[in-house]
Amino acid sequence: MKKVTLLTATAFFCFSSFAQIKKGSVYLGGDVSLTNIKFERSSMPSSPNVPGNGTVKGIVISPAIGIAIKDNLIAGADITYQNNKTENYYSAPGTTESKGAGAGVFIRRYFPVASQFYFFGQARVGYANRNFEQISTSGLATYDTEEKTWNMLGGLYPGLSYNVTKSFYLEMGLNNLLQIGYEKTDRTETQTYNSTTTKSSLTQKGFFIQSSLSNSTSLNVGVRFIFPKK
Repeated sequence: MKKVTLLTATAFFCFSSFAQIKKGSVYLGGDVSLTNIKFERSSMPSSPNVPGNGTVKGIVISPAIGIAIKDNLIAGADITYQNNKTENYYSAPGTTESKGAGAGVFIRRYFPVASQFYFFGQARVGYANRNFEQISTSGLATYDTEEKTWNMLGGLYPGLSYNVTKSFYLEMGLNNLLQIGYEKTDRTETQTYNSTTTKSSLTQKGFFIQSSLSNSTSLNVGVRFIFPKK
């Protein structure tokens, strides 16, 4: 019994001796991604009239703000906006554009594990919607595909954080390690050929569970600012 008590006291002393994120501290974070790529390719002998030039432009912005409601416990909210557009990509002339927005609330818990190092776990619940449109041509036919998607998501996000300076943190984690949600997509396809137009529509909806462990690009590296309460 004495050994257990001694080990508990030692663990508590080690934990409390590390730097703590104090109650009332302000949390600022988020991600910004910009894409601007230009493709240039000479015409293929088998398809001399197929354009090979293309551009990909995109932006993703997702700021977040929170406050420490207890030592090492952050409660906050975030918003997301994304816009991506592709023109004449690969070999088929056409455009693809995707726009979306979302918002959510989260709880993030920091666990000091060594001097200036923290392990953290974040739980988030959010809403998002996305509009997608793809227009392409092939011979005398034009194809127009539109999708409208919205979803409700709950996710878990673990990671490591390093306190570089008083307020500056470098972080690395498994973005959306686990996601549970509901999603609905309305899809419309329009084909125009020789002034004749045909349309078809499809609605998909349902619950899903997915994990980013199957995605090698799920590892996220970013920066955060946590300003101690004065």
